[in-house]
Amino acid sequence: MLETFLRIPVGIIIAISLVTLAYALLALFLAQQKPARLKPVKILIAANWLWSLVSVFLLFFFFAGSSIFGKLFLVLQIIVVAGLAYFEGRGVEQAEKQYP
Repeated sequence: MLETFLRIPVGIIIAISLVTLAYALLALFLAQQKPARLKPVKILIAANWLWSLVSVFLLFFFFAGSSIFGKLFLVLQIIVVAGLAYFEGRGVEQAEKQYP
């Protein structure tokens, strides 16, 4: 059903969902650590930038065949993931300045 609505192959939808779930679980785990460890957060940020890049390739590869909702889904994924990476990076920079 979602494949028909987005006109993106179901395998890609499942892969995106699994990556998003893995990110959410790792982010939740890291957020619960006291004190916060910056190295794992930096790895998560790098993974977000990498996933943003992969998402750009997905957009170009599936753009022509996807519905307007599929295109919107892929574009929003890039914006949200890159935005997370950017703001997480800024947070780490501020933490490093505050707690050298």
